[in-house]
Amino acid sequence: MEAHSDGAAFDELRAAEPSPARVDAIRNRIAGELRPVRPLPSNRALASALTAAFVCLSVACAIPIRLKGYYAMTKAQMLADCAAILLCAFVLAFRLAQEIVPGAPPKRVSAASLVAAGFAVMAATTALLFPDYSTAQFVQKGLRCLTIGTLCAIPAAGLLWRVMRLGMLTDRASGLVTAAALAGMVGVFTLALHCPILTAAHILAWHLTVPALALASVVLFIRRPRIPTA
Repeated sequence: MEAHSDGAAFDELRAAEPSPARVDAIRNRIAGELRPVRPLPSNRALASALTAAFVCLSVACAIPIRLKGYYAMTKAQMLADCAAILLCAFVLAFRLAQEIVPGAPPKRVSAASLVAAGFAVMAATTALLFPDYSTAQFVQKGLRCLTIGTLCAIPAAGLLWRVMRLGMLTDRASGLVTAAALAGMVGVFTLALHCPILTAAHILAWHLTVPALALASVVLFIRRPRIPTA
């Protein structure tokens, strides 16, 4: 009785199989809807393009509010500060390019470690270039810089979101952390060009808080409680 039941079930499965003509029709329909996908540029090319956009957006944000910081710094200070900022921006842009490539090999350095190294570079550069820790009107002027930097980071975040959609994030958390740090660095560069307060205390406490706020926002977004679906 059991063998008869198994045989009947097998016959039902065979009867449910689509005919070869049906399979060919489905295959042809799928093939007809396929379109070639534009390949992503190389990591170096994409990182260079992102860094160029980073510079253009930062300068565009700084010009309307005047380049007071640019004219307040010496040439040596400007070159060293810009070099440190652009180095961090390029490294983050290169990492973001790696993050959106499907099937990319595992990264040797985590995004969190990379971002921490960027903060360390910026802090050390600031301490060496601007060894003044005076705090005159510390909070009043600091909050203004923090507001300006944050407002400049918002359009950068929107641009990076569009860039991330060109590919596919292989590690969602790592990609978002990298993008948030890069968007925050737009605020840092804008303030470097605009802000004439060349004191380490001000820059460390307020300028570098812009990427820190961006990172905090992303961490809260990643760790937000998920609403169960019905």
